[in-house]
Amino acid sequence: MSALWTDPRIKTLFSNKALENLDAMAVYSMGFNTRWRGDIVNKGSTVRVFSFPRPTINDYTVPSSALASQLISYQRLGPTYQELTIDQDKDWAIAEDQIQAMMADPDLFDELAKNGAWAFHDVIDRHLATVIHGGAGSVDGITGSGVGSAPIVGNGATDDITAYVLIERIRESFKDRSVPGVDLHIFVPNWLMTMIRVDPRFTGFGTTQNRQTANGEDIVKLAGITIHETINALDGAGTAFDTNGDANAQNRVLATWEGAATWAMMRDPQSMVHTIKAEDNILSRDNVMRAFALWGAKIFIADGALSQIVQKGEYEPS
Repeated sequence: MSALWTDPRIKTLFSNKALENLDAMAVYSMGFNTRWRGDIVNKGSTVRVFSFPRPTINDYTVPSSALASQLISYQRLGPTYQELTIDQDKDWAIAEDQIQAMMADPDLFDELAKNGAWAFHDVIDRHLATVIHGGAGSVDGITGSGVGSAPIVGNGATDDITAYVLIERIRESFKDRSVPGVDLHIFVPNWLMTMIRVDPRFTGFGTTQNRQTANGEDIVKLAGITIHETINALDGAGTAFDTNGDANAQNRVLATWEGAATWAMMRDPQSMVHTIKAEDNILSRDNVMRAFALWGAKIFIADGALSQIVQKGEYEPS
């Protein structure tokens, strides 16, 4: 057996490379906080998500004496926590004659790490989308003339709402539920991101510094809102994934406030690669490799998550 397969540094190197690629591909996880503590060992592990409560406001009085000063009631703001269960475990396993050669070649090593991470990314992203949709405290608060009262989003004369107004209405929905209108993450399907890019409210007003879009550059922020484009958008029913952008397509726009959702994933240096070894006569191949991912996600504050059905309208004024 080659020393390649017995050297733990190979597993660590590949795991780190794959996790690095996974982070770069992240979409929905950008709307989840990762302030958790604990050990993820296997499915069923629990971690703690910490937060600090708001201090209580009292009437202010000037102490009349040193003794009175000592009688002031001080509130202990010790952090509170909620538990998150790691309930997802997925893996992939491959068998190839030339894995040793692939792992020894830097370019092929990087390509395998990227493709391996992408495979996990799709599964993780879709799971996080269902978590947001299933835990959303606001569902379809914006209505329109589309199928099932979905608002038709576009720039045409008969469309219900423009992309710009949709984003601002979503922010308004959060504020109406006493959720700050900042630190919001809004996830939109490909066709809706195109609507945003061609909406003159985004592209025709302000300066590059305050609108962060011009000459084909991606729109990333709008006054405290981060907009993410995803290929893993839920369909209008919220039961499947469909981003083909056909005429009158319906999808779900999902949104989270950063303090409302948490996800945790095993990130041990060797966590992603479970097995790398050389063996004969396994599926008629000589070398096998197995990688896995463990994670969990939850909406802790329902009012901090939103799911809105939208229907595709016209790109340009008619």
